Amino acid sequence: MRRELIELVFKVAKEKNAFEQLENYVSTISKKKLIENIIDVGILPEMFDHDSSEEKIWAKLSDIFLAQSLNYLGIKSEVLGARGNSADVLGRTKEYTLVADAKTFRLSRTAKNQKDFKVNALD
Repeated sequence: MRRELIELVFKVAKEKNAFEQLENYVSTISKKKLIENIIDVGILPEMFDHDSSEEKIWAKLSDIFLAQSLNYLGIKSEVLGARGNSADVLGRTKEYTLVADAKTFRLSRTAKNQKDFKVNALD
């Protein structure tokens, strides 16, 4: 499935409705397939250039996977559009609200300091 996701990201990266296409795609993934592939979505493909459209789209794809996972757990979730110092995913139940931010990493790069984790922004 990883190869399929990479090809999809390359296909939609330059399109205005890339996010919608990714959401539509992920909404068709079965719970079993999502569980089998969720770890892979957290790993940025090395073939994407740093700060490229593809890298940004992949990060959004990880947020969509997170929201879909929460939905499967019975937490109504959505990916938020705001950027910077904001959570990317909002989940709600009758009892509580949660915010989340999926993270993707390149295996060739390790986080060297706090800014890489955006800890202050999540406070």
